[in-house]
Amino acid sequence: MAITTAITITITMIMITYSQVGDVPGMSEGGTLTNVKFYAENEGESILDLYDTILINSQELFIIHSANDGTVTITNPVGGIWITPNKLELLAPYIELASAISIAAVVTAILVKRKKKQEEAITERKGERVRVN
Repeated sequence: MAITTAITITITMIMITYSQVGDVPGMSEGGTLTNVKFYAENEGESILDLYDTILINSQELFIIHSANDGTVTITNPVGGIWITPNKLELLAPYIELASAISIAAVVTAILVKRKKKQEEAITERKGERVRVN
């Protein structure tokens, strides 16, 4: 016994193919052949326009049926609740890192400048004026 369901989705159309293969008793009277679950990213409503629906029995004869249009209403998108992130909290570690790097660069520049002045002072005392670039 094999039951297969294939669903093809394009931007405007969903095609559902449902078949039972092998020694399987067919459906009789009313019943549900398949269910479709919708997962959405945003809230909203969409019309389900069912057209060109076809049902075929095991003798490959068309089954007279009716298909009812409907709507899909999404009230809670997949992924849980919506939260507006605090951008400053997200950026705080990077701002701190940039500040620390800037402070380290300024301190290094001051120390290098101070070291050059000390070396120039030492060389002037010896009577030799040597400039270090």
